[in-house]
Amino acid sequence: MTTQTFHLTLHHLSTDAKAASASQPDHELPRVTIEQLRDLLVALAATAVHLPAVSAATPEIRIRGGKDTLTVRVSDGQLRFVSWETKAGGVGLNIDQIIARVNFSAPRSEPAALRPARVYAPEETPEKLPRWLKVSGLIAAILVINCTTVWMLIKPPPDLLSEFELLPASASSELLGMVAGEYETGTREGDRRITIQPDGALQLSKYGQKRTVIEGNTKTVRGALTSGQPALLTNDPYLLQIKDPNTVVLYGDTYKRKSL
Repeated sequence: MTTQTFHLTLHHLSTDAKAASASQPDHELPRVTIEQLRDLLVALAATAVHLPAVSAATPEIRIRGGKDTLTVRVSDGQLRFVSWETKAGGVGLNIDQIIARVNFSAPRSEPAALRPARVYAPEETPEKLPRWLKVSGLIAAILVINCTTVWMLIKPPPDLLSEFELLPASASSELLGMVAGEYETGTREGDRRITIQPDGALQLSKYGQKRTVIEGNTKTVRGALTSGQPALLTNDPYLLQIKDPNTVVLYGDTYKRKSL
């Protein structure tokens, strides 16, 4: 079985994540295993504790290995996990929870076969159920427990997708033409931008220093109604709420139409 690996970018960090400095160039680490990633996260957590409250360095680890770029950054001496499905500031997670989310976003590999444990019974006591049936039941119970645990860690907030009704194609096209344009949460490093095209293409971007785009993600959208208000349904699916002609909300972040 091929071991899943990830491509990492260490920003304002040494290659072992044990030192943070604004003078550090971005380090690219290809083919990093999940165990190596965990070691880097442990080192980053220790670095976060000693990072001054006011610092020019903004250390973070960007992780590519699945459909999106996931980011773990330092804020107030703690680790915060950032993806397109979280608010711009991210959420505070411990290392085990971050690893669970990274594994969930990575392409699925063929799981290794579980080796059933031997079940012994006294020779004089006949089994009421076949041994294979007991072992199969035990394996199924373990899988259900593990899947439930991972889902509890990675499930999105329950209010991300409200009830909606898709608009007819003509009304959807009209709505897209009305809201087409560029929107942004701000212009500083870490802020985000949405570009909506009249044909339903949507581009998500994140700003680095001096408004350079350091991450991007493409989606498609179509018109919808939610609670009687216009919205755009992404192919995730999530609802992009249209507050007014110059304001939209996605994943809890408010975007304002970019001034020309």
